[in-house]
Amino acid sequence: MKRTETFAVELAVHVVRELANALDYAHSLTRLEGEPLGLVHRDISPSNVLLSFEGDVKLLDFGIARVATKLRATEIGVIKGKFAYMAPEQAAGEPIDRRADIYALGILLWQLLVGKQAFEAESDAALMYQVLHPALERPSVLGFGTPALDAIVMRALAPKARDRYPTAGELATDLSAYLATIAPG
Repeated sequence: MKRTETFAVELAVHVVRELANALDYAHSLTRLEGEPLGLVHRDISPSNVLLSFEGDVKLLDFGIARVATKLRATEIGVIKGKFAYMAPEQAAGEPIDRRADIYALGILLWQLLVGKQAFEAESDAALMYQVLHPALERPSVLGFGTPALDAIVMRALAPKARDRYPTAGELATDLSAYLATIAPG
């Protein structure tokens, strides 16, 4: 696997927490009548994250975001996004919800901590197999993070959507609590 630089744990947790807060806001958007839009970004990846010199974390490119409406529903079986950051259900072309974005945040956090791509293969078919059958080690087993952080990362990376955080806000809350234990103040 191609190795990149690792981020300080505090910085990695901060970046993903801020992304989770941004997604929680986007996922919670409603129509004027109060009906949820059901927005799903579907393309959370490093190329869609901007870190400013002032320390701001921005989530970019909602260009392939899906809004759950009768007029703009994506067909079942149509895959949009980058394979290496897709939740298994998204890669399989199954219906997705906000938990697919939470999975992608888990991939980003894992990669920031470990310093290498989560999924890498010689062909698209081999990459798709890895994404559909994820087998990622806990970061602490690889020498990065702690068991407490593992619990957060691996819950976000649960292969089944029902086992993931139900909202990005809950992920952000756990990341904030973790950050407070390792870098109070």
